[in-house]
Amino acid sequence: MKKRIKVAAAVAAMLLISAVVQKTPDDIMATDQNDINQAENNIEDTKHRIEELNNQRDQLKGDIQSVQNYVNELDAALSAITGSLIDYQKKINDKQADIDAKMNQISDKMKEIASAESDLADAQKSEREQYEAMKLRIQYMYECGETTFLDMIFSASDLSDMLGKTEYVTSIMEYDRNKLEELAGIKEDISNMIVKLNTDKTELEEEKKQLEKEKSDLLVLQNDLQIQQNLVNQAIDSKQAAIAKLENDQAYAEQRIREEQAKLKAEQEEAARLKALWEEEQRKLAAAGNNADEANKKKLEEIGLAGGFTWPLPGYNTITSNFGPRPSPIPGMNLTNHSGTDISGAGVYGKPVVAAYDGVVTVVDVYTASDTRYTKPYGNRIQIDHGAGVVTLYAHLSSMAVSVGQQVKAGDVIGYVGSTGASSGAHLHLTLYLKGIMVNPLDYFTIPTY
Repeated sequence: MKKRIKVAAAVAAMLLISAVVQKTPDDIMATDQNDINQAENNIEDTKHRIEELNNQRDQLKGDIQSVQNYVNELDAALSAITGSLIDYQKKINDKQADIDAKMNQISDKMKEIASAESDLADAQKSEREQYEAMKLRIQYMYECGETTFLDMIFSASDLSDMLGKTEYVTSIMEYDRNKLEELAGIKEDISNMIVKLNTDKTELEEEKKQLEKEKSDLLVLQNDLQIQQNLVNQAIDSKQAAIAKLENDQAYAEQRIREEQAKLKAEQEEAARLKALWEEEQRKLAAAGNNADEANKKKLEEIGLAGGFTWPLPGYNTITSNFGPRPSPIPGMNLTNHSGTDISGAGVYGKPVVAAYDGVVTVVDVYTASDTRYTKPYGNRIQIDHGAGVVTLYAHLSSMAVSVGQQVKAGDVIGYVGSTGASSGAHLHLTLYLKGIMVNPLDYFTIPTY
């Protein structure tokens, strides 16, 4: 009784479908409107990504120019600092030359002072010797008394001799006095010279001290400029590194744009191909007339009388996503029209998938390393033609166990559960086509209880 009700429901559903679309009963829909919609969505997504990458590239260009302008400003500042450092170094060198000259002058003064002090010592010695000699003569004259001078004078043989002897004594006394005065003058001159030389030396030392202070101030300013130069150099190095990174990012963006443009071209070509296939299939279906309805009705009755479709994932009955509109579980894909029913459960990865009914394997689509979830959202997939426009599709498989053209029976293992293509986790995606139209599999499959 249940089988008859199920068959009747299937027939009623197919009559409703046939009122809208007429298709050839033996035709296998390799392409459907959902595939075309998905291809067009992929094209729009790629165009959006290209637009975002173009905006990102333009922003990077602006950032690079801004940083480069800042680097140019830093270069100008660095040139000014370098010029100032050169000026300060010249001033420092000039000050050092002045200091060296003052030191030479001080050294010369010290030599002059040493020479003057030596001359003073010699003069003092001569004065002492002269004074000692004079004292001896005075002592001698004192000891001999005045009569000695008188005797010497009056013992002269004549007036001329007397005047000569008198002049001789006077000359001796005059010589001593003049010599002492001369030596005293020499001492005073030398002492005055030493005072002046010391004054000159002190002034030179003060001038040298002032020059050293000026040099020290210049060194402080030079050191400050050197610090500024180092900071500017560090800033330039940092900004140059930033420019290098931005240029790398820009090059990467350019590469991504080229890749996305190539992808867009491939997607546009694929969409055109799918649309052409779809239009050809529609043409064939339109030419077939109403014969497809009767053949499809009979096939569904046959399946129903044979016990219905076999559940494709033995041991698992958790439905994780139903047929129809839903939010996409894949980031960036937004709202999607889910083309089938997802079946999953704990430890489902690698479990065998079986044919839902007898038929011929028409598609074994392998997901390769060059494919993406956008170009091949079903991943590894198998399609089986059960006849009269009844087709089942098994998607996201980890591997396949059949080949195109192979005859299978209901319950035969055809592949194993995986998560290839646009999949967020291990599960089996089951799609059911009736006369090329995707329908809800759960209207024709009975969920088993385990």
